[in-house]
Amino acid sequence: MKKYLLYALAGVLLTACGKEETIGPDGPQTPGEGEIRFEIGFAPMDGASQTDPHTRVATDTQFNSTWEDGDAIGIFAVQHGKELAASGNFIHNVKLTYTGNSWTASEGIYWPKDGTKYDFYAYYPYSDAATDPKKIAFSVPVDQCEATTGKPAYNRNDLLMAKNDNNGAGFGRNDRAVSLSFKHALAMVQVKVSSSMVGSYASDALSVWLNGCTTGCVLNLSEQTATQSASPAT
Repeated sequence: MKKYLLYALAGVLLTACGKEETIGPDGPQTPGEGEIRFEIGFAPMDGASQTDPHTRVATDTQFNSTWEDGDAIGIFAVQHGKELAASGNFIHNVKLTYTGNSWTASEGIYWPKDGTKYDFYAYYPYSDAATDPKKIAFSVPVDQCEATTGKPAYNRNDLLMAKNDNNGAGFGRNDRAVSLSFKHALAMVQVKVSSSMVGSYASDALSVWLNGCTTGCVLNLSEQTATQSASPAT
């Protein structure tokens, strides 16, 4: 038997590559013009095989990361070469929700006509409170056995981040798509429980305690870092 626990450390584990595409709703231009297209996926784990365990909880049978219906990410974009600001970015915490193998934006996402280039940032899970992209507070629950709307707390508490400046060139309306490859900001602990302790099958009452770990962090999308912010949990 194996138990997987997420906790907010600076260590990073990445997942197998995959992507889906979404199209931003049309702006005031002629339909089909000015749409921002995204290719959204996961960064590969450095040197890892497709069967290595990964941080993201929702995985397919090959342990590759997958998006689940209802997953939502937040998108930021700023003029190429500029710093993300606490407010007023070109795209500022726009919500994209995954449903039925596609992404839907909460509001129109489209290019301006002046040809300005932009750098893009994103994070998961989406939060209305993420008003400052350099100070996104996040924490995992101490008890990861609980469930919300049928989904384990463990599944809902991975922290992902992405950034793309198009290899230093920025993205503009003539680019086919903005690729966002998410990586993990949390560490993962894999716990193996000996069959001599639990028999052939582990009881649902089995608990695994991980002491002295930090459960809170602050995500800085500009620097693509997560800094510990909470006292160790016991």
